[in-house]
Amino acid sequence: MPLTSLESAPQPLPVPLKPLDFRIGTPDVAEATGVANQAMYELGLDGFDTDKNLKELADAFNALTTPGYDGRLHFLPDVPFAHILQTAEGKRQDSVAEVWAYHNLWTSGTKKNSYTKAELNTGPAGHVARLALFNSQNTGYDPILHSLNVPFDNYKGDQTDVNPDSVPTQLDEFKEDRQTVVTRHEGYTLDYVDHRAFAMMALMDRIRGVEPKYQILSQGFMRIPKLGRRTVDGVSVVGHVYSVVGRLRFDRSRGGAHQNGGVGRSMGLSEA
Repeated sequence: MPLTSLESAPQPLPVPLKPLDFRIGTPDVAEATGVANQAMYELGLDGFDTDKNLKELADAFNALTTPGYDGRLHFLPDVPFAHILQTAEGKRQDSVAEVWAYHNLWTSGTKKNSYTKAELNTGPAGHVARLALFNSQNTGYDPILHSLNVPFDNYKGDQTDVNPDSVPTQLDEFKEDRQTVVTRHEGYTLDYVDHRAFAMMALMDRIRGVEPKYQILSQGFMRIPKLGRRTVDGVSVVGHVYSVVGRLRFDRSRGGAHQNGGVGRSMGLSEA
């Protein structure tokens, strides 16, 4: 007998949401607000109003803690990447070496496929609050790193074969997490933690006076999916960031699975 209505047709089962490996906890909003406020001052942002700024930061940070996840509260300013990095370097302890970068990748105009200023500067329109989510696993590496020991992507080229078995990649796992977050938590978004956020969190750690060996990404390195894979010096690479005894480093890797190499998850608030 033919079906008489759409309601009579069997409906597909909903796709189950992937469990989120995010640490449960409550970041210290008051502490992060004060440090972020000082960071805005150090950045020399126009129209700086301490009272107004503190309230807006606290409101945004409190909203980011509502889902119940732990992590690093910070903000992304609407300024060029070089300015964030220069400001962070201005707060560098005397015992800490100057920032190091693999110039052929990270310095605009050095090579054909070097990151451009536009790519490095791509960020939010306006200043936005973010929460770099902690991994729930006790990996021994910086807790903002996720998808450890997983290949970055499915690249297969002449120089390297990073994912010979085509297993789920760091990019795949992030997409699943993002879908779960936006479905489970209305009004929230999930993005990658990028190089700009790394510089901002380093600035905040330096304002706090955190010992260099304990500053952001002193254990493990974080790949930057937003900047993509590209060929530099004849090798296909992915940019990554980390620090060594407080020294900020901007480097590259081929994208294979490494137990200390991960990708970050950044929770934000929907604009709508």
